[in-house]
Amino acid sequence: MGTRYRLHLISSYFGSGTLAAPARNDDRNLRRELREGLPWAWTHRFMRSTSLLTVWSRFVINGLFLLLVAIVRKEGGSPTLIGIMLGIGAVGDVLGSLAAP
Repeated sequence: MGTRYRLHLISSYFGSGTLAAPARNDDRNLRRELREGLPWAWTHRFMRSTSLLTVWSRFVINGLFLLLVAIVRKEGGSPTLIGIMLGIGAVGDVLGSLAAP
């Protein structure tokens, strides 16, 4: 067992007790929060442009995946091949997220 895990184990044992769950705020209202949050995001140029770029990039990426599937099917590829190709992409996504700081 590494030193880091030992230190974590010791600090957990001598910690200040159990962690309490954060207090729930039951008076939350989704419509009210959207009414407050969307105008705020729209008035901030960075948030607006980042949100719009994210939405459009997701449409483009999903369209490219659909195009890939259509081309492979047209060229006679099997559903197994399509699954393997998309699976390899998913593994790359997971590895990329693990490599991120």
